[in-house]
Amino acid sequence: MKTNFLKILYTTAVVSLMLTSCSVDELTISNPNEPDKTPTLNDPSGFVSILNGMYDGYQKIPAGEFLITELRSDNGVSANGDGDFGDIESFNMTADLGEAANYWTNNYKVILSANIILDNQDRIQNSNKNQIIGEAYFMRALSHFNLARAFGDVPFIDREITPEDFEEYPRLPLSEVYQKIVSDFNAAISNLESFSAKANRGTAGAAKSLLAKVYLSAPTPNYAQAKILLDELVDENNSYGYQLLDSFENVFAFDNELNEEIIFAVSYESLSTPPITSDARDDSSAQVQGDSQRFSIDMTAAGRAQGVNLATPELQALITAASEPIRFPVSFLSSTVGSNRVENNKFQPDADQNSGRDWIVLRYSDVLLMHAEAIMGEFLETSDADAITSYNRVRERAGVAPIAGGDVLTKEALLNERRVELAFENHRLYDLIRFNQAVPILTQFSNDNGYNFSANDLLLPIPQRERDVTDNFYPQNPGY
Repeated sequence: MKTNFLKILYTTAVVSLMLTSCSVDELTISNPNEPDKTPTLNDPSGFVSILNGMYDGYQKIPAGEFLITELRSDNGVSANGDGDFGDIESFNMTADLGEAANYWTNNYKVILSANIILDNQDRIQNSNKNQIIGEAYFMRALSHFNLARAFGDVPFIDREITPEDFEEYPRLPLSEVYQKIVSDFNAAISNLESFSAKANRGTAGAAKSLLAKVYLSAPTPNYAQAKILLDELVDENNSYGYQLLDSFENVFAFDNELNEEIIFAVSYESLSTPPITSDARDDSSAQVQGDSQRFSIDMTAAGRAQGVNLATPELQALITAASEPIRFPVSFLSSTVGSNRVENNKFQPDADQNSGRDWIVLRYSDVLLMHAEAIMGEFLETSDADAITSYNRVRERAGVAPIAGGDVLTKEALLNERRVELAFENHRLYDLIRFNQAVPILTQFSNDNGYNFSANDLLLPIPQRERDVTDNFYPQNPGY
């Protein structure tokens, strides 16, 4: 009998989120494939457990996200071009790409946890009910946004489903997916406005920031709505306390995580349970994510394939000690500069493979640069004073020359600034796509390096293992 992928997803996700804060003997499981959630849902602390399980599940997503974003751009390269890493960076991916399958499954697991909360919100008796609901909407929106940018048309799962329900959730047109993501982020904002927390939780400020990026990334960008949100956030006295740190280096310091520049980050703890970063096995015990991570060490010579997400020669040519005296030493590990394996210095591990380095999803300099982008809109340049002010705030902190009064900011300059400021933070590929520069820039990059890029490579393949267990219900992306 064929095993439906939703059965694996349902079982492992529910068991995982329960194990986050409950011992095994506290679970009541009616059968191996359908854990009984009733005790958890009838206990006020149960929803906190589910919420924690949702964030715990999200810890798995950054483990491979840099591989399917930076390695598919002109920023990152692996040391040896081995296996999947070589296939990704040379644009020779197939429908069996393991990193794509893991990314698909891990995001949908987070969505399942969020849906368990949202489907049962009438049963929440906690005093912070709105916060719990808002965080569920926030994470459901974020995970669907991840999937939409990576795969294009995707199923939008808005309730807890059973293995038999997959035909009710086909791949939706991307425009519809984005409309639903917008709705979820707005629901998050309305429920979280009175809630404040550290940047490793969903907040109204983080939801507004990510919603602005959604508006900019949509098939038909909504620059006006993005600008409304960003106008509030770029105010130096914004109500959320976001600000640029005086020191670029301190943004990434070991002892300064979740600082005022961080809007949303995924937190990890060093030397905790060894991390699980693969979904190769179906048994639920293998799916419980430890609180440390190993992707930081994978970005070094001590990691997998002697290092992945190393700097391409093209990135090294852009960020130099002469042109970027402040951002250069933070972006590149000094001991590797001059070699053919220049390491990312922003996320160096603090404890070998059980690292506790947080992963920054969004920070304030990104918001400032998005503000300039929203004002520029579909045009190739702008002389708008507010756009230039936001752009210059990032430049001035980096110790590089701002645009003088009366000059114009071009879209090319803005794209380059984003590349330098946000190098190795998983933004470059999606920036190229959003600025309509992915095809020309990656074509040239591919030609220069003997790779095999085509426009089809801007989307990942729908995982073949998901198509196999659903009788190819989900159409494959072109080129795979």
